[in-house]
Amino acid sequence: MRRLALSFALLALARSASAYPFLAIHPSGTPFEGPADFEPTSIWWNPAALAALRGLHVQFNGGLAAKQGTIARSAIDSSTGLPGGAGDRAFPAVALHDNAFRYFGAATWDFGLDTVTFGFSVSAPWDASQSFADDRTGSTLALPTAYHLASESFQNIFFSVALALKLHPKWLVGLSLSPVDSFADVVFYRDTALDGGSALVKQSNALCGGPCGYENPAAAARVHVHGDGGVFWDTPNFGGGPGLPIPLGLAMNWGIAFRPVERLWMGISWQHVFPLAGPGSGYERAYVAPSEIAAQVTPPSASGACGGTCTGADAIGFALPDVFHLGARITIREDLEVETWGRLITYGGYGTSSDPALSGLVVRVGSGAAQGGVPEQIVINHKLRPAFAAEAGVRWRPRPSLRLGLSITLESSAVPSDQVDAEAIDAPKLDATVGAEWRARRWLRLLLAYGLTALVPVDGSGGYDPSARVRCVDSGGSIDACAADLAGNGLPAADGRYTLVTHHLTAGFVLDF
Repeated sequence: MRRLALSFALLALARSASAYPFLAIHPSGTPFEGPADFEPTSIWWNPAALAALRGLHVQFNGGLAAKQGTIARSAIDSSTGLPGGAGDRAFPAVALHDNAFRYFGAATWDFGLDTVTFGFSVSAPWDASQSFADDRTGSTLALPTAYHLASESFQNIFFSVALALKLHPKWLVGLSLSPVDSFADVVFYRDTALDGGSALVKQSNALCGGPCGYENPAAAARVHVHGDGGVFWDTPNFGGGPGLPIPLGLAMNWGIAFRPVERLWMGISWQHVFPLAGPGSGYERAYVAPSEIAAQVTPPSASGACGGTCTGADAIGFALPDVFHLGARITIREDLEVETWGRLITYGGYGTSSDPALSGLVVRVGSGAAQGGVPEQIVINHKLRPAFAAEAGVRWRPRPSLRLGLSITLESSAVPSDQVDAEAIDAPKLDATVGAEWRARRWLRLLLAYGLTALVPVDGSGGYDPSARVRCVDSGGSIDACAADLAGNGLPAADGRYTLVTHHLTAGFVLDF
C-alpha cells in the first residue's frame, strides 16, 4: 500500500491553497467523498445522501496541508513602478513554506427510523494560510511580496445541522443549515508615497529625502488588520447584547440523491451563504468581519504620526461563493466502483454587483489607524471569476476489511493571470489523492489519505498600475480619474513567476453503530 501511494504521488501534479479563502478540493481530505457517497461528510457535499445512513455514525478527519512554492517578482523601474524601463529596483526570489491544520468532524443518527437521518458537523472548508519573512521595516529587498502580502491566516468555520429524508428507496432529499464564523489576520505594507500623489512620488520631500519614486522602503507603512467572527459568541459590534449568538453568515445546502438504475447513484446539491451582517441588498452581499482588536498601522519611520503605531477599528470584507455539485457513483462489481463529480464555484459573484468585496478583499481601518498615512478603505481586488472542477475516481476492495481509493481532479483558475499576486496565487491545477480505509473492528474504520496538488506555473503580469493611485490623488478624487484605483488596480506591480505545490496528509476514523 505504501508503494502504491508513493507511485501515485510521484506521477501526480497538484493544486494550490491560495491566501484568499478558496475551497479545498476535498474538504475532508480523502478520496472517499462526493455528492453521491453515503458518508457523514455528505453533510457538506450533499445532505440528501445522509438519508441512506442507518444507525449512529461519528467521523473525524484531521490533516496537514504543507505548501511549497516560489515567487520571483520582475524588476521595476522606480520612476514608473512598472516592470521594464530602467529596471533599477530588483527583487530576490522568495520561497513559500507554510503548514496548516485542517479538520472535519461529523455525526449522524437515524432516530431508530428508516426514513429520517439527522446530522451535525464542524468543518472549515474555506481557509487560507501563508506567510513570508517579515522584517517589519517594509524593505522590499527583504520582502518582495510586501505590498500584497506579508502573512495571512483565514478560516471560515461551518457549524452544520442537516436533516435528510428517504422519500423512496430510490429518492433521497436533504437540507443543511450552517451558521458560519470567520476569522482572519492579515499583514501587508502600503506604499504611502502613492497616497501623497505626485508631490511625494516625483518631488523632493522630507519623507524620502528626495523624490520617493515607487516602492521606496522609506515610504512603507506596515498594516496589520483582523476580521473576527467572535460575534458568534458575543455581539457587542451589532447591538445584539452580550452572549447572544449571532453568526456572521448562514449557509444553506440543498440536495437530492437518486438511483435511476440498479447500480447507479447520482447526487445534486447547491450551497449558498447569506451574510447576516454584511452591506448591500439583493441576492449578492458581502461579508464584513469586524474585530474588537484594533487595526495597527506602523507608519514610515520618518513620519511621527501617532508617536509610533497608530490604532483604530477595523474590518475585512469578502464573500463566500455559491457551490454547485453534480456527481455519480457506479458499482461495477461487489469489490469495485467508479465515481465522478463536477463542481462550479461562483467566485466573484454573478456579475450583478460592483462591490469589490465580492471579488476579493476589502480592508477598512478606522480614522485612528488611518493617521498612519493609509486610506480608511483599501481594496485588495483580484477580479475573481467562476472556477470549474471535474473529478474521476475509483474505489477497490482487495479484501472485505480494506478499501483503496484514487481521485484525480482538474480545476480551472479563479484568478486571472494578470491579477495573480502573493495574496492570491492561483492557476489551472491538477490534484491526485490516494487513500485507504481499513475496518479494524465491526464498529471502527480507520482512514489514511495523501494528496498532491499543484498549479501550472503562472506568469503574472500587467494587472496592477501604481500610477493609477497617483492619478486619483492628483485629481482630487475625481470619479473618472479614480476608476482604476477604486477597482483595486492602483497597487504596486505584481509581475513575476509564481509556483505552488501543496501536500495534504489526512488521518481519520469512523465509528459505525
